[in-house]
Amino acid sequence: ERVLTTLNSKPVPSNPGKYYRLNWAQTGGGSGVGPSFSIFVGDLAPDVTDYMLEQCFRQRYTTVSGARVVIDPATNISKGYGFIKFTDQMERDRAVQEMTGVYLSNRAMRVSVAVAKNGTGGSGDPAVQASTSGLLVTNIDLTLTESEVRSEFEEYGEITSLAMPVGKGVATVVYATREMAQRAIQGLNGRQIGNSCFRVRWASPQANAGAGYAAAAAAAAYQQYWY
Repeated sequence: ERVLTTLNSKPVPSNPGKYYRLNWAQTGGGSGVGPSFSIFVGDLAPDVTDYMLEQCFRQRYTTVSGARVVIDPATNISKGYGFIKFTDQMERDRAVQEMTGVYLSNRAMRVSVAVAKNGTGGSGDPAVQASTSGLLVTNIDLTLTESEVRSEFEEYGEITSLAMPVGKGVATVVYATREMAQRAIQGLNGRQIGNSCFRVRWASPQANAGAGYAAAAAAAAYQQYWY
């Protein structure tokens, strides 16, 4: 525990630009491969580390098997959200119900079921996910960057993919759940951002540059965040 507290998120002396990412290992025999049930935790304070996030849930739920705060590799600053894995689905579901609004550091957490790459916790098929929670955004001000567009949509939930071709004024956004996407439509369709008003609607899975492309991006993004 002292090692986790002391080294986690600290720079690796022999490898500039790299940082220690430590978690408790699962114990017991076998290969360690088994069912995994995951949650998304949003609205995290900037100072929250993997260790802090895991301990917050571990003290309430014994089947927590790991936690990860998503870090921006360019700045080494938290993106404000993370993931927690459970080995028991019932405890995972309890955590979703009980932990939303609980404070960690100085912020209340927002908790929902994560869409995991192995299919637990939701559809593991990115194409299915994109077709049910993907949005097409048009009429984007050409002066806006992808980061600025992302920040507008992140207010409504976890984004698993955002694809925005340069200079086209369009983007595809895929959320972790359909409910998050629905909130984004209600909150952003017709809203003026920059010099234009966003037009936001459900993406068609058959669109040439729509959900198919976004689904591939979603799969790549998810691989980056899970271990």
